[in-house]
Amino acid sequence: MPEVLLCRLPLRIINMKSLRAFSLVEVLVVMFIFSLLLGGIFMVLNTGELIFNVDVGLINLQRQARQAIEAMTKELRNARSQSIPSGGASITFNKALDIGVMFYVNGSNQLVREFPAGSIKVLCNNVTNVNFCCHHDTICDTVCSAADSVQIQLNVSDTVRNKNLSFSAKGRVSLRNE
Repeated sequence: MPEVLLCRLPLRIINMKSLRAFSLVEVLVVMFIFSLLLGGIFMVLNTGELIFNVDVGLINLQRQARQAIEAMTKELRNARSQSIPSGGASITFNKALDIGVMFYVNGSNQLVREFPAGSIKVLCNNVTNVNFCCHHDTICDTVCSAADSVQIQLNVSDTVRNKNLSFSAKGRVSLRNE
C-alpha cells in the first residue's frame, strides 16, 4: 500500500493592524477622476454624433435639391413654350403632348410637378424658395418669349438637432425655341 504523506501548512495569525486598505478619501478621489474621464468621453462621442447627424442632414438636402433641379431640367429641355408668372415662383410649360405642366412650391414647402391638373408629384421637401427666370442674352426676366434659357434657383432648409441647415442649387436649361 502506498504511503500517503500529509503535509500541514502552518497557520499564520493575521494582524489586522498590518493590513493596508484604501481610505474613503482615496476611493472618492479615484471615483472623481473616473467620472471626469467618463464625462470627457461622453462629450467627445456626443459631439461626434452631432456632427455626423448634421452632415447627413446636409447631404440629404443637397441630394434632394440636385435631384429636383435635374428632374426640372430634363422636362424644361423639351419644353416648346413656357410662361413664368410675375415673381418667378412657378413655371408653366408645354411639351409635345403635355400641355400645362407646372412646377411650384405648395403650402407644405414641397416643390411639386403638376400635370394633368390636380395630379401632383413631389420633387423636393423642405423648400424655402424657388425662382425661375428666362434668359435673354445676359438679362434674366420673367418674360419668356424668345428666351435662350431658363434659370432655376432652388433653396432648401431643414433643422437637425437644433442646427439650421440650408442649401441653394442653381440650374440653367437651354431651350429648344420651336
